[in-house]
Amino acid sequence: MIRRFYFTVRNGQFLAGLLAMAVFSGACSPRAPAESFPAAGRHATTLQQGIAVPVFSSAARQLALAYSWSDDPAKKRAAFQAVLALFPGDRAALGSAQLELAYALLDPDYRTAGRRAYLAAAAEYNRIALEFEDVPAVSVKARWYLGWVHTDLLKDSKTGMMHYARVVSDHADQVLQIAPPVPWVSLVYDNPVARQPADYVKPAYHWAGIALLEMVKHLPHHRDRLRAARTLLFEYRDSLATARALRELLQQAPHDEAVKALAQRYLQTTTARHHPAGDIEALLRPDSQRPNFSDRTGPVK
Repeated sequence: MIRRFYFTVRNGQFLAGLLAMAVFSGACSPRAPAESFPAAGRHATTLQQGIAVPVFSSAARQLALAYSWSDDPAKKRAAFQAVLALFPGDRAALGSAQLELAYALLDPDYRTAGRRAYLAAAAEYNRIALEFEDVPAVSVKARWYLGWVHTDLLKDSKTGMMHYARVVSDHADQVLQIAPPVPWVSLVYDNPVARQPADYVKPAYHWAGIALLEMVKHLPHHRDRLRAARTLLFEYRDSLATARALRELLQQAPHDEAVKALAQRYLQTTTARHHPAGDIEALLRPDSQRPNFSDRTGPVK
């Protein structure tokens, strides 16, 4: 079943078509498979930007190293450059590494990086979104980051909302999975116990769901924010993003009967009991008993 909703954004309209949930793809940062490695100190290295980076036998392990190796910006960039140099034929790894290098343009702190860095990052994300259309897990993340950079950093919400709308219309089935970095010890030592990190489970998000959440926060017109929230409720009812969006909308328009009805429907129909559900119940109380919540977030990493 396809649901279509139109959102008005200042000087025009854009279509946000949603597909019902299907079989979901994997994460942009996949967990590396178990395999044997030489003992510590026996790895070959590759020189990237003057930094010796250990070399592993698969793109998945090389990427896991890049995510986990160091918090030092120069070392991290070198580690992702090594993925590009060593595994140019692995499209998923190549795209994931390029996404991280694009974000590195905002280092050390995206809040103070400055307009030139914001524009450079946006250009890279746009290139990646177009170049990796054959790898949806990569292109959707690039598209979402374009929305974030334009909306939150460049303060161009019109353009940002258009990118978020592309996420909703083109990537309704893409799931965001946040995996922890693989411990360095599990890459270096040939120890079956150390090489098996504990299962790590995060609440399920769809990229389209968190894009709709940003639309609820930033669309200029209340009617469009309400439509975005309705889309979340109809398509991603049990998502944490839906609960957060309804909480946001109740704070924006506490006396709007349509908003209240939507929130009540969510509480009556959701099978998930996310923390914001309690906040929604509190916000539906009379004014004298209503708390104040804040749900401003940074980028998805």
